[in-house]
Amino acid sequence: MTYEEYSALAMDVSDRICYIADFVTHDLLYINRNGQKLFGLPDGSPQGKCYQILHGRDSVCPFCTNGFLFPGRFYTWEFYNRKLSRHFSIRDTLIEHNGKKLRLELCVDITDHKREEMKLNSRLSLEKTLTHCIYTLAGEKNDRHALEGLLSIVGAYYNAQRVYLFEFHEAKGTMDNICEWCRAGVPREIDKLQGVPLHYAARWIKRFETDGIIVINPLKDGRAWNFMAYQDAEQQGIHTLMAVPLLAGKKIIGFLGVDNPVANVEATSLLRALPFFVQDHLEKLRLLSNLEDMSYVDKLTGLYNRNKYMVALEALKDEPSSPVGILFADINGLKAVNDTYSHEFGDGLIKRAAGILHELFPSDVFRIGGDEFVVLSRGTTRQVFEDKVKELYRLKKTEPDLSLAVGSAWSEDSRDIARLRAEAEELMYQEKERHHLARRSNMQEYCADRAMALQKDITSGCFVVYLQPQISLRDGKLIGAEALVRRKDADGNLIFPSRLVRSYERYGIVRHLDLFVLETACAYLAQFKQKGCSLPISVNLSHVTLREEQIVETIKKLCAKYGVSPSSLCLEVTELIKNIGENQLEDLVLRLRSEGFSISLSNFGSEFSSLALVGIDFSEIKLAKTLLRQISKFSDQRTIERLFDICRLVNHAKILAEGIESEEQKNLLIEHQCLYGQGYLFSRAIPVDDFLQMYDEHNKSSRIILTPQKN
Repeated sequence: MTYEEYSALAMDVSDRICYIADFVTHDLLYINRNGQKLFGLPDGSPQGKCYQILHGRDSVCPFCTNGFLFPGRFYTWEFYNRKLSRHFSIRDTLIEHNGKKLRLELCVDITDHKREEMKLNSRLSLEKTLTHCIYTLAGEKNDRHALEGLLSIVGAYYNAQRVYLFEFHEAKGTMDNICEWCRAGVPREIDKLQGVPLHYAARWIKRFETDGIIVINPLKDGRAWNFMAYQDAEQQGIHTLMAVPLLAGKKIIGFLGVDNPVANVEATSLLRALPFFVQDHLEKLRLLSNLEDMSYVDKLTGLYNRNKYMVALEALKDEPSSPVGILFADINGLKAVNDTYSHEFGDGLIKRAAGILHELFPSDVFRIGGDEFVVLSRGTTRQVFEDKVKELYRLKKTEPDLSLAVGSAWSEDSRDIARLRAEAEELMYQEKERHHLARRSNMQEYCADRAMALQKDITSGCFVVYLQPQISLRDGKLIGAEALVRRKDADGNLIFPSRLVRSYERYGIVRHLDLFVLETACAYLAQFKQKGCSLPISVNLSHVTLREEQIVETIKKLCAKYGVSPSSLCLEVTELIKNIGENQLEDLVLRLRSEGFSISLSNFGSEFSSLALVGIDFSEIKLAKTLLRQISKFSDQRTIERLFDICRLVNHAKILAEGIESEEQKNLLIEHQCLYGQGYLFSRAIPVDDFLQMYDEHNKSSRIILTPQKN
């Protein structure tokens, strides 16, 4: 066997592919057994051109390497054979035999290795892209730009035409395209895809629930899954698409879509991974939006607040000049309303005022203070603005309890806003002053009418005076009573007239009620005297009544009228008594004490527990019910002791607690040497006859039967 035969034998058993072709004619002269098997050739000399047999081409391969070949040197390269769908590592060289130039090629199949390398590169590319997406969402300061940046990365990875986000609005039954990226030259569709009926996505949602992803290629095969009409998709040039759902828990709330992807189409891992980060980012956007709403929206009225008003004013500086109207509105007398009828009633007036303004200026109203509103109407003609102002005057007349002072101004130039604000606010204050002048002129007549009405109610028996027993906490003995006034409603039910009392104080007519209670208490004391009862009665007097110049003489005359000793009366005042002035208060208390009356500082702790009253010669300090409830919650004994020490600073006055409702409260008071009290634990306020019956039982048992009563 010749050397050449040995060589051919070796090549036939090699796992490589080896062939020889004519360098000039490209005739395939030899191919080893492995090559014959791979290309499906019969044994023997091949018949045909190398480019025909090996590549299925009709002419010389454009990638032929003959131009790079030289004798004694190998040219190495890699090639993907489309006929075989295989990757090869190739070594070519030029040999000469019998005066002929021949091409010798040795090939190794590296398809498996190449596929693993491609998978690795694809995985690395995927991880790099996903990381880029995450950093884009986290690193971009502008959240909207971050979302758009993410979509652009997805678009580049899949070499797509368009990438978009849809969000479902279940309550509205619609969905919106909330963000979109388009390749250069591709028209935007986001404006056309707002408020799309949600039922169009029903099939998509079912597919998401079963498969977790939609991959449609070509689109006609998945026509049933397209929420758009197929013709619309065709007009947009959409042939293939991919989509994944956005989830909140297990609920589908939207989707991320990719139109016409042409690269990495099988790499769906990126799309599957993104919804978590996108949904997290959308939640962040919603949270920021809610926080912005909270910082810009008034909770009570739902209108914009002062923060938003200042932002709107700043925005005017950067906008082109345009017409602007501004209106200030203020509720007259809101503080008096709150003091008289409660803050809840006042809040109702604020909401009614807000409603009127919002009806006329739906998106331009700001509540900038407790009772003050501003309308900033941009781009409005003078006629339209002034017509709305006229309508405001008409509407506010339909609200009998609501008094609004209004001032407005308009200009063609929004850069003139500072002057307009000053002008409108000044006009509002002028109207407010006219309101107060008119109100003051009518006040005297109004107060006289209210006083006559109150006196009529007193005379007709609308008010009754009940007595609440006062008890010695240690032994349960009856030590006195507090006179409490009640008003009868139309059905004969008794109500606490605390709000009415504040109203009577405001209009200076509370004296009629105070003196009625005081005279009734004197009559009760006369009745006590006949029964042989020597218990004192406490009577509440308003600081307004105690300001009267002859009040001491008036009280003395009532006592004389019923033959009552001043020592039988304890006159209760609240911390508001300090409003009459320190010197006048000291003088008043001194005069009353010198006449034999006891003076009690009532409701101590409900206001400010003012130490300015410590030096006044009170006979008694009466702890407020609200303070007692707070004391019951304290765990620090030293704090409680300090509170009682403050009370004892007042000339060692007797300490009495009101509003005792439990045995625990009673025992706590005894522990801290507060030995007197009243409250529902012992008895509620009762008619005088019931009180005298209690007194008789007290005489028999020398003790009050302590039966807790419901509040």
